[in-house]
Amino acid sequence: MLRVILTQSCGAHLQVASYGVGGHVKLPGPTQKQPNVYEFGTPYEFIHNQLKDKDEALYTRNGLLKMLQRNMAVKTAPEKWQYSREVFDAVVCFEERVMEQVVEDMSSRQQTLMRPVL
Repeated sequence: MLRVILTQSCGAHLQVASYGVGGHVKLPGPTQKQPNVYEFGTPYEFIHNQLKDKDEALYTRNGLLKMLQRNMAVKTAPEKWQYSREVFDAVVCFEERVMEQVVEDMSSRQQTLMRPVL
C-alpha cells in the first residue's frame, strides 16, 4: 500500500514516515482485476470497517484487516508523497517506478535548503 519509506534524523533519534506515490491507494480485492481503491487521506478506520463489512473472512485471511489495524495505531490515514513538504535525510524506495516518481517530484520542487537527499 505505502511504497515509499522516508527517514529523518532528529538528534540521536530516527523518525520514519511512509507515503504512497500513485494516484490512489490500491488494496487487494477479491480478484486482481478488482482492487479496493481509496483516495489518499481516507482514514484507515473507514477502510478497515468497509472491508470488514464487504468480506471479513477474505480480508482476515489475506492479512489486510490486521495491516490496517497496525496502520491505525501509527497514523490516521495514508499520505501521498507529493503532498508532503517535510525535510528528510534519506528516502528509500522498494520499486524502481516509485523511485522515478519521487525523483521527478523532488526535481520539480523549488529548492530551499540546497542539500542532497540520499
